[in-house]
Amino acid sequence: MSSDHGELWRRLAALPSPDRLAALQHAVTAEFKTALLMTPDDDLPPAGNLFDLGLTSQRAVEARERLQAALGCEIGISELFERPCVGDLVAALARGPVAELFGGPAPASLSDSAASPQPSASPPAPASSHVASPLPADLRTALQERLEKLRRG
Repeated sequence: MSSDHGELWRRLAALPSPDRLAALQHAVTAEFKTALLMTPDDDLPPAGNLFDLGLTSQRAVEARERLQAALGCEIGISELFERPCVGDLVAALARGPVAELFGGPAPASLSDSAASPQPSASPPAPASSHVASPLPADLRTALQERLEKLRRG
């Protein structure tokens, strides 16, 4: 892959830091909705196993190639097959190929993002048994706000 960043990377970098994770998840979700022949209005839950939903290996590789081009960075094929849920894949991307966009620890998983928030003195983070380290406060707040909007429809 070229060291030049792709269009999606540049769009993410132009966003305020708290909005980047949700935007990355939106872009990855849209890509896999296309690969699954879903409409933009169809629901693709972050914890839904893409292969159980009908994603073929060939379509997975094609989606990976389109994401690589959009981001301008390498995405290991194992990332896709070891993390077959959008939430887990986005978290892996945020910890790996696009980590510099986030400037802090990224979540271990976004798959359980629809779960109830954990009680805490600081702004609540999405509940997840997979989270290895806390999110930066601004990212946690932005993600929580995004989740609330999604829950309300």
